Amino acid sequence: MADTWTVVKFKEENSVEAIPTTWLMGNDHCYWPPYTHEKIQQAIKKHDQPNTCWPLHKIEIFKSGTYDNYLQARTKAKKAENESDLNSDLDMSKRRVRRRKVISSDDSSKSSAEELDTVKWHKKCSQKKLTAPPKIPTISSTSYSVQSRSQLDDPVPVIPAILDSVSSKSINGDSLRNIVKQQVLMRNILAQILEDIQNLRILQPTYIRKETHPSIFATFSFFSISSDEHLILVEEYLENEINFRATVDEFSKLGGTNNLYDFIKRCLNVAISNSFASQFSWHGAKKKRIFGNLKLAKILLGASEQSKLSENQKATEEAVKKWLRRAKDRSENVKVGIDNNKN
Repeated sequence: MADTWTVVKFKEENSVEAIPTTWLMGNDHCYWPPYTHEKIQQAIKKHDQPNTCWPLHKIEIFKSGTYDNYLQARTKAKKAENESDLNSDLDMSKRRVRRRKVISSDDSSKSSAEELDTVKWHKKCSQKKLTAPPKIPTISSTSYSVQSRSQLDDPVPVIPAILDSVSSKSINGDSLRNIVKQQVLMRNILAQILEDIQNLRILQPTYIRKETHPSIFATFSFFSISSDEHLILVEEYLENEINFRATVDEFSKLGGTNNLYDFIKRCLNVAISNSFASQFSWHGAKKKRIFGNLKLAKILLGASEQSKLSENQKATEEAVKKWLRRAKDRSENVKVGIDNNKN
């Protein structure tokens, strides 16, 4: 397809220019490069392809103003300027003033600096040139519906209002519409995938505990705890964070009641013997050993909270204190029962 140039009038600056037809964005906008005066002239003459980073400007297209020869288009543009009684100084320099400081041709140092900035800007945007829209895989009816999401964490970029005025016959306009639609669709699909991954991460720790952490009661053959040796082994086992969390989960499922004290009683009955428990009190009152500092105590606090039976930590502590106070009586009652059976 032969290169063509179109004569347009810039509405905001009331100036006329011949530009490559590919720079048009529909019938009322066009791209304009942020280059120096010389660079702009070269880009127009060489019919450079537009870059989506370039600013858009409102324009009017002259009737029968498209030509396949640059010199002819440039001549028509000059003629249109004169017939419109436009000052030639308002042409390109004025447009550059509004977007970028004008560079004097005899000021070599300033010109070099701005030319360097222009090259950097051009490299930054070079990856955003218009390309054919990528093919997006068809989503089957069994796939997740991306339309079910109310919104994304980050807002989807707003489609410029300029696209609303793009002609259906404009190749550039259609390409941009397709690209934007594809990007929005891909963004929604990726957001759904990320949400699914987050859900899997939430479930993953539970699966790991089920597969790699056997019951604490199966780990130790001596349960319940009835000596210092047993207690040391259990406390060392619970020093491991994974073991600790797995044990909290296991104790929280012992349940079987809606009463906090009954829940604590059920847990401690399987965790520690009455005779050994009688040596402890929560804070070490009456010269007893301190129970509240043990990892086992932290297990009871976590399990009661996880089972939603405890309103607060204080309530759990009181339930444990009550059970410990009665440990000696229970132990003696067991001994009496054994003696009676012997008799």
